[in-house]
Amino acid sequence: MTKSNCIYLIAPFPIFQSDAVSAFEVLDNEHTMLLYKNLFLNYHEIFSALPDIFTIVYCLDEKDRDFLPDEIAGHTDLVFYNHDFTENLTAQLSEKYITQHQYNLFVSSNSIMLT
Repeated sequence: MTKSNCIYLIAPFPIFQSDAVSAFEVLDNEHTMLLYKNLFLNYHEIFSALPDIFTIVYCLDEKDRDFLPDEIAGHTDLVFYNHDFTENLTAQLSEKYITQHQYNLFVSSNSIMLT
């Protein structure tokens, strides 16, 4: 059975590769990385608890490819893109996912609270 619902969790910039993470306001790189990683993993936990009627796609910057936490590394729907060229992400998602699903929800991983 094909799932008609798809959720895309999009990291708008590198979040797992320490050399590529840009510090958030007054935080240093280590604490910035912890913030972004925990926001991402929080959504992962929430989406993993949803009924199995959703396809969950994780969209990550290509700089994070070799730095994925265990919770994400084994996920089958991973899309890597260059955050400087977001049209690349749009093209990849359109080709493989968007047209295959009736309902598509896009969530930025650096957001807080989804209702």
